[in-house]
Amino acid sequence: RVLGAELIRLQCYEGIDVNTAVYEWDYPRQMLEIRLLEARGEAKAAGTKDIFSEEFLIRRPLLRAIEHGPGEPPVLLIDEVDRADEEFEAFLLELLSDFAITVPEIGTLRATRPPRVIVTSNRTREIHDALKRRCLYQWIDYPSFDTEIAIVRARMPNAPARLAAQVAALVQELRGLDLDKV
Repeated sequence: RVLGAELIRLQCYEGIDVNTAVYEWDYPRQMLEIRLLEARGEAKAAGTKDIFSEEFLIRRPLLRAIEHGPGEPPVLLIDEVDRADEEFEAFLLELLSDFAITVPEIGTLRATRPPRVIVTSNRTREIHDALKRRCLYQWIDYPSFDTEIAIVRARMPNAPARLAAQVAALVQELRGLDLDKV
């Protein structure tokens, strides 16, 4: 909102692949187009360029961020990059250095103005040094006891002050336990 830009979010997860993150073809619409061309007797005249055109391209978050329209470039949130595998992280590294994506059937699509990119990590695994070197790093620690009370009160304004303090104290105590995920 501050930048007056669209927020485009890519949620990373184990097994995410380039097609899920960049683009895929709208196969049902392509099949319908082929059937319509056959019905009109134009199937032989139509080539692959007709069904592999931008009209049938489904733009996923990364391509949408690269191909934004006029106005402010979007904010691209690459969320929990540590959950993706290292191959996908390497692809992201290449994309974020060039801000270009090649679609073999169409060509290379470049950002006229690169998006602003925010990468988050929960540190379930270390991110590659090459990606870290290209980022400004900001560690955000857990909130203090008083801040947690303020968060509880902001979310539940009618909650009694004593209950908000008890909830914050419980969360603080849980973080001190030897758990796999604090």
